[in-house]
Amino acid sequence: LLLGPDRLAALDPTFGVSARLVGDFAAFREPPNLEDHFLLVPSLPLDHARVTAGISQWLLVPRDRVSVDGRECNKVGVSYEGFTTQPSRCEAQVGSCLNNQPLDLALEDEERQRAGTVPRYFVSGRGDFQLHYATGDNGTATSSSANYQAQLRAFQSAQGTSGAPHLAYAVSHVQASLLMLTFVADNMSYSINTAPGRIVSVNSTEFEALSGNGRLTVV
Repeated sequence: LLLGPDRLAALDPTFGVSARLVGDFAAFREPPNLEDHFLLVPSLPLDHARVTAGISQWLLVPRDRVSVDGRECNKVGVSYEGFTTQPSRCEAQVGSCLNNQPLDLALEDEERQRAGTVPRYFVSGRGDFQLHYATGDNGTATSSSANYQAQLRAFQSAQGTSGAPHLAYAVSHVQASLLMLTFVADNMSYSINTAPGRIVSVNSTEFEALSGNGRLTVV
């Protein structure tokens, strides 16, 4: 039986077993919280090196470094309006208001990678991410460079639909979940095995109270 966040219950009629995912226990280390980030995906032209490179060139940019309305200078998304309404634009240097664009952030991270440090914006700097997309048999597959262009077209055309590809994060730590299993009990039997026992001896070493260093031997 296969369970997950997108499939909370499953049934095997052959063996009369049903399973339900109740929830997850808190992990020792939580996955990265990306609610305050934008995912930037190079998309055009399709044969550009940064597009065909796939997920290795995808960026996760903090929300405060993106201008949603395009009116803020030196942020991703700055528009013509933001450029023309900047203060003292006639005296400003060439290229003013247009810094910190996606290409600038990518070049910064490439420099960090060459220096052997962790990227700040590339998704690889946040963990092991993969692009999962829908297949014809209602399953999922993982992105590869050979078919990335076709996957990107599907990604662009399927936004907002149930079949839209999604970014998957691989968790490296142990995650405990609570499951509820229900069995058909017609052919089941319940038995308890018991046996008599007797304590022969008990020995304890000397230790200080509440030290946690004591040892008790029971036979």
